[in-house]
Amino acid sequence: MKCAIESVKTAADVYMPCDGKITKVNTVLEEEPQQLSVGAESEGWLIELEIDNMGQLEKLMDENAYAEYLDKLQEED
Repeated sequence: MKCAIESVKTAADVYMPCDGKITKVNTVLEEEPQQLSVGAESEGWLIELEIDNMGQLEKLMDENAYAEYLDKLQEED
């Protein structure tokens, strides 16, 4: 675990999907945490990472696979 995110409604741990070194932190979120809702691809990013083992990324889902995974979870509910 590298950090935790807390709000009025919930608290969640944030896990790194691969080994690496954090090279930059989005300090804007300290004053404007609502930016998390904007999206990770824009103002809501948390960290920049220098990845140690690029092979670990091959095990991760791409955007389409993740969307399909979420759809299946909703179908199960």
